[in-house]
Amino acid sequence: MIVDIELDGYFRPDMGEGRRSMILARWCDELEDWPVDAIRAAMAKWCRDFPRIRPNYGDILGLLRAAWGERNAHKVREALSKVEQHKGMSREDHERISAEMADKLASFVNRVPKVQE
Repeated sequence: MIVDIELDGYFRPDMGEGRRSMILARWCDELEDWPVDAIRAAMAKWCRDFPRIRPNYGDILGLLRAAWGERNAHKVREALSKVEQHKGMSREDHERISAEMADKLASFVNRVPKVQE
């Protein structure tokens, strides 16, 4: 298990096996959607950039997402450029549909009589 190996130096020697297992399970839950090679690379980058600071899974997820964004930014931009911009509804269509809906919903609306003071 990559996370276990990478984090081994950060665990206290007197930490119980149950607690250690719970911590590792949480890491695995957070990182399960990412390829092992990507996790390994992110852990290595963290250790190079911050050798004296123990990472949490949020730190590693941040590195993974940043790396994914750098690799896929051109694909995302290309996909967004192909999306047709929504032009909205014309004023005439809006008025026509509003009138139709008002007619259909009129039978459901009970008017409250005006209160005389």
